[in-house]
Amino acid sequence: MAEYGRDLIDNGRPKSVGFFMAYKNFWLKSFDIDGTTGRKEYFFAILAQTIASLAIVGVLFTACYWMTGGMLNDRTLMPAGAVEFFALFWVIPSFLPMFCLIARRLRDSGIPAGVVLLSLLPYVGYLLMTLLFFVPSKSR
Repeated sequence: MAEYGRDLIDNGRPKSVGFFMAYKNFWLKSFDIDGTTGRKEYFFAILAQTIASLAIVGVLFTACYWMTGGMLNDRTLMPAGAVEFFALFWVIPSFLPMFCLIARRLRDSGIPAGVVLLSLLPYVGYLLMTLLFFVPSKSR
């Protein structure tokens, strides 16, 4: 018996998912909203996504620095083309997997996956989702 991201061991408790496996599952199960994702796996995937995003921004910043000959100011700090590149090739493709990850985390804690739509509300939705992510997993 296996569920998304968690292989159940003999005594029925979920086996722990590591950092790299959590990030791998984030991308491989990016369209799966029917499974579940535990707290540890959720936070590992979020941490890995944040690290990858910061690395990409660092590469873009370095490229902009080299292209301007090391003369960065307010206008050349991050040219519009670099921001658009980041949005087009990283943020937009990451949106759906992140949305599904949130839905699986909510399902794991016993909250209907449709509540994920509240995350689209500015400020209030973000705060509410942050609180809901800490709800323990429901018993199986």
